[in-house]
Amino acid sequence: MGPQAVAQYLAPSEFNFDVLIIDEGSQMRLEHALGAIARSKQIIVVGDPEQLGPSNSFYGLHKEEDKWAILEAESVLTWAASKYKESSLKWHYRSKH
Repeated sequence: MGPQAVAQYLAPSEFNFDVLIIDEGSQMRLEHALGAIARSKQIIVVGDPEQLGPSNSFYGLHKEEDKWAILEAESVLTWAASKYKESSLKWHYRSKH
């Protein structure tokens, strides 16, 4: 279940998680994951910081002063990297090294 679905379908007082794993964290907006993050004791965010950030295509075009900037982080991955200990994989199935 994705973090947005958690916020949409699960009552906050009924469900909490021991671990939340977010894959492709560079592609997910932080505001879409906050509900699931708040319900979790631990989080694991996986992603590639070299990938492009989340797309704005679904949000339409806005004037600069109309944009709501409640969060400075571009993605869940950039937020997590700024707050928590970062580590790299020693091996990946698509990697040559």
